[in-house]
Order: sequence, then structure tokens, then C-alpha cells
Amino acid sequence: MIEVSPSEFCVHLVSGRLQNPRTAGCSDSEWSGIQLARFALPGADMNPDHIDFISAYCDRWCERCPLTHRCSVFTAMAAMTMCEDERAGLELAFGRAPDDSGVVAPPPDWLRDLVNVEMSADAADEFARRQDQRRERVEATSIMQMAKAFMHLGHDWLMANQHAGATEDSVVREAFEVAAHDLIFIRVKLHRALDGQDSRNGDDGSADDHPVQNDWNGSAKIALISLERSSAAWSVLASASGQETPAVLAEQLKDLRAEVEREFPDAWSFVRPGFDAG
Repeated sequence: MIEVSPSEFCVHLVSGRLQNPRTAGCSDSEWSGIQLARFALPGADMNPDHIDFISAYCDRWCERCPLTHRCSVFTAMAAMTMCEDERAGLELAFGRAPDDSGVVAPPPDWLRDLVNVEMSADAADEFARRQDQRRERVEATSIMQMAKAFMHLGHDWLMANQHAGATEDSVVREAFEVAAHDLIFIRVKLHRALDGQDSRNGDDGSADDHPVQNDWNGSAKIALISLERSSAAWSVLASASGQETPAVLAEQLKDLRAEVEREFPDAWSFVRPGFDAG
């Protein structure tokens, strides 16, 4: 039996020290914990401007995002930075103000049921085994193999050509920044998409998942957006440097994008909360 307070549960989940069956194994599950923290803390964040799950399908480039004021993850990260403490930051970000009598409403009953989750050792071992098997299947796909090869080759080129990021040419500098930002992000989101798709067909899937508005299509869509802009960025770097490697990488990304579109034919139809018109 797990015995932790609601706020402790959220801190553990956000920091990756605790996982549950719906988020375990995700490469970027911190948003799930922070969304849960909005309801779990002694008074949930009920900011009407926050858009639920907006951070799940963004490109994680907060410095350029016009919607950070509507993002609970950005609010939490900023608060934790200010407080230099995870729990205090979450309390600051999502603590509900007391009522006129100075009383803060207790956490809802459903949260206690969620926090006090009991899993036998055998069940935990079986779940871990399924997770490992799914991770192996995902990593063996052609999409992940292509993404891995791109990431390593792109990293080597960027490290050897860092001067391109300091050039006075704003177009080239922008291309370098995009290429660097998306280098790892693409692979992470593709892994999440493939993991979700695989789990749908296994014991960990949910029959309630929408055929289009589901996590794997959303993850695939933001990966496709990044693939598209990164391919253009590497083309700019190829023209500016006159080198073959950036041109090869640009073509690799086009091939990878086509492969992702075949694997996730509904990805472009996914409506990202806050970013796309529904």
C-alpha cells in the first residue's frame, strides 16, 4: 500500500520518482503529474485561463510560446523555480484560496482512492515485463531506427559546427536553433506515439480511446510538425555551409515524415488543445 499525501504524490509523479500504469514508461510524463496536481493539492488550481493538456502536444519551446500564460505546466515550472522546492512550487502554483471563513476544501474522495493504490509484487513484475517488451518492440521499429540515426548524425554535425549558431545571419542562426531544439524532441515524441499505439493493442490499452483524438495521434502530430520545420532548417544549413551532411539530414527527415504519416494516417487530424481550431 502506498501511503503518501496528495501533494507528496504529485511531487513524486512530477519528478519521476513515482509512476502509475498510465504514465510509467513515458518519456515526458511530467505534464501528467502536474495536471493531476491541479486537483490533488489541498485546493486545486481552478485557473479558468489554463487549457487542459496544452503542454502534452506542444513543442516544449516555452521561450517562443504565446500561450505560456494558459499552461499549467509552465505555471508549475516557474513556481518551482521561484521557490527552489518542488512541493512549495506546486502549492504556490495550484493551491486553492480559502473560502470566506478561511477554510480550504479537502481533496476529493476519488483522489484518495487513486493515491492509495495497491499492486501486488507479482502484478508489478508482470507490468514491468510488459513495459520492457513494449519498449523493445518500439525501439525495433523502422521509425525509431531512422530517428535514432538522424539524432546521432545531427548531434555530431551541430557539435562540430557550433559557429553556425553564432553567425550574424539571422536566417542561418534561426535554422541552427530549430535544428538543435528538435534534435532529441522528435525522437522522444515518436517514441511516445509508437508506445501509445502499441499499448492500445495490448493489455495496457483502453477501449475508451477516441480513434483520432488520442495520445499517440497527438504525439505523432507534434513530431510531424517538428519534422517539417527541421527539414527546412537543415536545408538552410546545407545551403549556408555547402556541406553534404545537412542536406542528407534534411532528406532523412522527409523520409521519416513520410514513414510517420503512413503509420499514423490520422495524426494531422488531431486537434491540439489551445493550438488548433477544433
